[in-house]
Amino acid sequence: MIRITKTVSWPEKLALDGVDEMLRLCTRYESGEREFEFDKNLYGHASVKIALVEDQHGKCCFCERIVGSDSDVEHFRPKRAVCQESERDMLKPGYYWLAYDWENLFLCCRSCNQRFKRSYFPLQDKDRRARSHADDLTQESPLFIHPEHDDPEQLIGWHNEVPYAIGDNEKALHTLEALRLRKEDRPPHLPGDLQSLRRDHLINELQMLYYCLQIAQSHPDPQLAEDLRSKLIRMQAPTAPFAAMTRAFCAARGIA
Repeated sequence: MIRITKTVSWPEKLALDGVDEMLRLCTRYESGEREFEFDKNLYGHASVKIALVEDQHGKCCFCERIVGSDSDVEHFRPKRAVCQESERDMLKPGYYWLAYDWENLFLCCRSCNQRFKRSYFPLQDKDRRARSHADDLTQESPLFIHPEHDDPEQLIGWHNEVPYAIGDNEKALHTLEALRLRKEDRPPHLPGDLQSLRRDHLINELQMLYYCLQIAQSHPDPQLAEDLRSKLIRMQAPTAPFAAMTRAFCAARGIA
């Protein structure tokens, strides 16, 4: 994970129709309703997805796979229902009032969203969970890394292609476990096979380039060495796949 900066303001579809729908949901809650249906064509509108693709450089907000438009619009705080530990403690409704909130929406691959995160959203104190639009979200202390408000690279470190929680940080531990982002946790042969993609990127791209850089420096070939170093620096950009892993690899070797 790397930190996401949303440069695009609220898409017009959300600012207009989304706000109207949010107000209707709040009114229905106040009348006693506790289960809601949501308009996927609204929070997943093309203009919303395009804005997320642009801000996230086409990458999943959690695993950093390149997914582009073949992805989900994910709700950081789940909209329909929410659970603290497992589906056995599922609560309804979820954060219904945030279903069309731009700050709650991120681009996410289907494995991370539909197979793993789902309705999971643990808090340090579950009794302080906001249960309606009248509650104060700032009273919550989520045990899940927020892709925009937190800096994941301060919480998650890397042993080669395997991420770990720095200092056993609770947010990192819960995020890595829930999304199965560690090599030993994520089942193989899922679409895209995350662990294989990361390993291939490490071995066939990063390690190979660094090996060539060492050769160019030892002969020496200053121009080739500079070109290789520049390529490794470009691969640390937010637009690049697996940028967090790449940055950790390069930092350990003094390439920045």
